[in-house]
Amino acid sequence: SREPPAASGESADYDRTAMKRKGQIDYGPGKKKTKKGEWAKVSSNNSRMHPRNPFNGKDPDYKALAAKYDFFANHVKVNPNSSRGYINYTDAKAVISLNRALMKDTFGLEWNVPMDRLCPPVPNRLNYILWIQDLLKI
Repeated sequence: SREPPAASGESADYDRTAMKRKGQIDYGPGKKKTKKGEWAKVSSNNSRMHPRNPFNGKDPDYKALAAKYDFFANHVKVNPNSSRGYINYTDAKAVISLNRALMKDTFGLEWNVPMDRLCPPVPNRLNYILWIQDLLKI
């Protein structure tokens, strides 16, 4: 990976505001373009997930959660090509509702976060707890 050239005008290959090559497209987190018109799925579940984490190796079933929980249902959209459910992760209400549904479905806990607070992602925070629990057993 090459560093951008100095501002001395050596090369106009870089857009200094975005710090990326001109013409390079930023597909954002969780998106990766593979072929024209196709998107690869980039999962947050990976080999660093704790083995006892119930979210390890599986993505949430958005449609099933929406069927169980009304507060989550209005945030779930369905992809017409794959008929899989998804949410808009840039919508704070959708993310909070997803975490509420996961807590209720997985642990039977009623949980709510005010809209003016950051919402911790349940699978990742559970990972921290499980790793700490393992360390305390040593």
